Amino acid sequence: MPGDYVPVPIEAAKRIAADFDKQQVAIWTYDAAHRTQHVTTFGGPSLSDSFRAAEAGNAIKRLAKWAESECQALPQSLAQIYGELDVEAANAVENEGADKATVLSMFYLIREVIRRRDPQLAEHLTAERTERAEPRVALSQLEQGEEQHG
Repeated sequence: MPGDYVPVPIEAAKRIAADFDKQQVAIWTYDAAHRTQHVTTFGGPSLSDSFRAAEAGNAIKRLAKWAESECQALPQSLAQIYGELDVEAANAVENEGADKATVLSMFYLIREVIRRRDPQLAEHLTAERTERAEPRVALSQLEQGEEQHG
C-alpha cells in the first residue's frame, strides 16, 4: 500500500514563479500510486494574476474531465475576502440590525474599488459571482431581497 498522498504545495508553484520570473503558474500532476490528479496554481503579485492562475487551473481540470463542481476554484486570497465579506454581511444583517441596503452598498463600493484598480478582474469577478453554481448565501440573499423590494 502506498504512503500518504502528498499534493504539490503552493510553495513549489511560488518557487517556479520566482525562479523563472513568471506571474502565473499552473501545475497538473498525476499520482499513479494513489490514482489521483492534482492542480496547484499560483499567481502574483496582483490579485488579477492570482485570479488568472486559478482560472488556468480550472481550465486544466475541465480538460482532464473533472466534475464541473471541482472546476470553480478561486484564488485563496479572493476566496478568503469573499468569505470574510459574507460573514460580515450576515452578521451586520442578523446580529447588528443593519438594513440590507447598507450592506449592499458596502458590497457595491468594494466592487467599484476593484473595477477601478483592474477592470478586467472586475468583469471576471462579476461573471464569477453571477455564474457560480453555489453562490454565497449572504450576498445572494441580500441581492434577491433588493430585487424583490427595490
